[in-house]
Amino acid sequence: MTTESSGYPQLQENPEFYRSVLDHLPTPVIVVKADGNIIYCNEAMVELTGWTLDEALGESLFRYLHPEDAQWVLAAFANLVESAEADTDLGAGEWSSLRLRVLARDGTVIPIEATGGAGLIDPVVGGFMYSVRPARIEELFDDVFAGVAAGDSIESLMRVVVDIVTLPPLGLEAAVFEQRADGSDRLVASSNPGFYGLPVNCTDFVPWAGLRTAAARADIDTLPSKAREHLLAAGFRDCFHAGAHAPDVSSTLRLVACTSRRSDPPVGSMQRVERARELMSVVLLKAHNDSLLEHAATLDDLTGLPNRLGLTRCLEQVKTSSDDCTLLFVDIDDFKRVNDLHGHFVGDRVLATVSDRLRRAVRADDTVTRLHGDEFAVVLDGSTGGLTPDTVRRLAARVVNMLAEPVQIDGLTLQVSASVGVAHLDGDRDVESLLGRADEAMYAAKRAGGDRHHIAAVHAA
Repeated sequence: MTTESSGYPQLQENPEFYRSVLDHLPTPVIVVKADGNIIYCNEAMVELTGWTLDEALGESLFRYLHPEDAQWVLAAFANLVESAEADTDLGAGEWSSLRLRVLARDGTVIPIEATGGAGLIDPVVGGFMYSVRPARIEELFDDVFAGVAAGDSIESLMRVVVDIVTLPPLGLEAAVFEQRADGSDRLVASSNPGFYGLPVNCTDFVPWAGLRTAAARADIDTLPSKAREHLLAAGFRDCFHAGAHAPDVSSTLRLVACTSRRSDPPVGSMQRVERARELMSVVLLKAHNDSLLEHAATLDDLTGLPNRLGLTRCLEQVKTSSDDCTLLFVDIDDFKRVNDLHGHFVGDRVLATVSDRLRRAVRADDTVTRLHGDEFAVVLDGSTGGLTPDTVRRLAARVVNMLAEPVQIDGLTLQVSASVGVAHLDGDRDVESLLGRADEAMYAAKRAGGDRHHIAAVHAA
């Protein structure tokens, strides 16, 4: 090599310099001939895969591919060879990236991103040169975003986040805790049993509690005694943390990551924890938005009461804990006359008044819902006890009496009454059957003149 002809007069003339640089480059490098055989790989590639040079050199690259990737990679490589042979410019300088999986010497599957393609027409190289980057972290990121889109649980998503934090070579162990606005907390996911029992919120402040979210390092020796002793007993010597809040701050995810050695410099660990924090924020934002959508989907716009979907879910939830449940089906008598005489604005005010009176007529644990128009339903929950036949009759009569009180709206005095049907949730009946029986009982009350309740079924005392 001559410095004059190369155009780089400051470069080393000794070829061994470049061989040494390439061999010891921290980025894995591999060179593959047009037939797929490996003609070079550096030490970083050997370290990544566990291959020995004797095993790799002269062998086909496709021998080391994951079986599910081998076919499409072979086809892509064949197209690359064909294009490079037909287009000398492509063979000299066109680069492309492939995401694929290779097999380590011990059979471990390693996701990689290989970028390369140049060098085929170079008589010195005579093959495709690839730089290789482990892509496990990107694969796990993809898993998180796919899980968010699919509505996976926070627990399953945080297990992936923990896997991201603990990827080699940083030597981190990690745990994610959920802390709620009421001060309670729970361990969501962990890579090491040493995190079990770690105080998330001590009387003496721990740095991963509170409103702080950005990734930070915590000196274990300066932590409150309970947290310090716990981490030291688990064999940890260095600690990092980050947090992510739901937009309404009702829930916070706390990441605590530790190593058994001091991480100096800590930049790599800090960056890994910060990326995990970003993922936790995405997960909490999605959970928050889902909660808002769920809330909106089950509420009536006019009264703010649960709608028919909300009623169905309430009854399903009650059924999982108890069969002691009674439904009141409430229909306003001759409500069409109110709308016809006074307009829908006044009619809406009447419905809002009815919803308020229903809530006041029943117990705190009971659920008032609006089904449609002037139809309401009340779930009398007996899971906490005390729902006797007399209680049901008294509550049904109270609903009828309170709704019969005159309604005052902008100087108008309106007389309103309601027909109420009562049905008990028998153990062998489903939700739709309960609604149907309560509806039939309501029509029986209406046929009897309205302004009364009719009991279709009440459980035995």
